[in-house]
Amino acid sequence: MKVTTLIMTILAICSVSSLGAAVNSKNYSQMDKDGDGKWSYNEYVQYRMGGFKKMDTNKDGMVEASEAWNTKFITAADTDKDGKVSSDEAAATHLKIAGSVDKNKDGFISIEELNPGKN
Repeated sequence: MKVTTLIMTILAICSVSSLGAAVNSKNYSQMDKDGDGKWSYNEYVQYRMGGFKKMDTNKDGMVEASEAWNTKFITAADTDKDGKVSSDEAAATHLKIAGSVDKNKDGFISIEELNPGKN
């Protein structure tokens, strides 16, 4: 129950639906790094970690509240409760999100799963 609540909180904070709204067939295929026509959990995490790297303005591998676009992300993803999110914490959080977005549990995230009701 705790993990489900955490994932739901993070989904709300990170706004997966807004990510989905920005994803169309053209940029979806560009994010498909291995060109297999599917977006793996790893590709999803790599994409989301691009945002983490942009937030990490002092380039210390951690995102603090002063760097975060949304401080609620810090609260949700900061598993060791040190007030910062490490790249490992962020990657683990995004991996959990990938699993929750993958509605059919096939190990991949389709454009339909990112844009429910829009395709």
